Amino acid sequence: MERARNGSGWYVVGLLSLLYGLSIVDRFALALLAEPIIDAFALSASQMGLLLGVGFALLYSVTGLPLAHLLDRSVRKYVLAAGVAIWSLCTILSAFSQDFLQLLICRSGVAIGEAVLTPAAISLIADLFDQDRRRLPISVYSSVSSFMVTGSFILGAAALQVATSWSPSIGMAPWRITLLIVGAPGLVMALIFLLTVREPARHHDAGPLAQGGSTADLIAYLRANWRFYLPFYLALGSMSALLFAILSWSATLLAREHGYGTADAGYMFGLIGIGTGLVGTFLWPAIAARIDRKGRGDGLLHMILTCVVIGSLGSFLAMTVGSRLMLFVGLGLAMATFPPINTALSSLLIQGCGPAAIRARLIAINILVMNLMGYTIGPQFVGAYIDVPGNQISDAIALLAAVAGPVAAISLLVARRSFAPAGEARAPVPDMGAPSFS
Repeated sequence: MERARNGSGWYVVGLLSLLYGLSIVDRFALALLAEPIIDAFALSASQMGLLLGVGFALLYSVTGLPLAHLLDRSVRKYVLAAGVAIWSLCTILSAFSQDFLQLLICRSGVAIGEAVLTPAAISLIADLFDQDRRRLPISVYSSVSSFMVTGSFILGAAALQVATSWSPSIGMAPWRITLLIVGAPGLVMALIFLLTVREPARHHDAGPLAQGGSTADLIAYLRANWRFYLPFYLALGSMSALLFAILSWSATLLAREHGYGTADAGYMFGLIGIGTGLVGTFLWPAIAARIDRKGRGDGLLHMILTCVVIGSLGSFLAMTVGSRLMLFVGLGLAMATFPPINTALSSLLIQGCGPAAIRARLIAINILVMNLMGYTIGPQFVGAYIDVPGNQISDAIALLAAVAGPVAAISLLVARRSFAPAGEARAPVPDMGAPSFS
């Protein structure tokens, strides 16, 4: 198949982006609905933190690598369509949960389904576009996360308002109807993707990892480059803990500490981050490309460090200054910097330096680290912290920012040391030399 022939590549990117948006709406629906769900099941904040964090992250992270291995060796569109159907169906089933355990099981099903999407998308895009044309389509796909992590709260709030109006006639609680509304479109989109997308031919690099990269090849590559990947993944995981704490608890923060209703809190948080996230997704990769054109070769890593510093400082000030204006400005800075790290910047970095035969698994490891550390530490820590009488959500997030920000920044500086100075030659990646950022 000819790459991106007659615009077919961009059609696939469009469908993948829409699926990504639907996955984010389904993922963060519980964050918006936290208060009514807590009331319905008499949950503690720690239990809600488990649903928002570990209950999703554990299976999302653990299943990512075997699913990515399957993607590297099978027809990707079939695996992807099955994943979409699974997460959508589990979102719908969540609406009928009668206790905490049933909701946790459905939440785990959502995680398994969503674990397929990004490794499949990055792998498909890499085979639809030549290497020098991948940045834009990957940025387009990644931009969905940057504005939908908060935009999903707007859509969720709109669905909640509709559900509230339907509730008396249907006889279901509004939060249950909301889950039905946001889960149904994914089933339709899975069928559309399956019927209209052709599987692209795989385009392999030259070199020892060119064909059929095995698990042993993956391990050998990571061992050869551990001085970069170990601190780099630690930085991403630390930053993700702060990001997911903000995403999981900000709507509840606005409701509890600032007097917003559930739907109004969703609208407000969504409006704060949707524009800044979209700008950040395209701004930081553009600046990184400009740095690389000057011959440095580390533009993406430099931008990730910059985003960590800006986002951590903004988050800390938002939670400690005590001004509603500073709260909104700080949250805006966090959404302009943290989501682009998780999506555009880290994905571009890895697809640019990772061999094609193990690319999906490298992306899956990236997702595993960010989500396992992020969801496990962030939402769970906030939930446990506010279970103590007198403790507030803002204090918990401020404490996370004060710890996670410096850890991430220092780790990135250590990772940067594994690269040769600007202008010196770097060994090509298929030969397992130092990672490059071309």
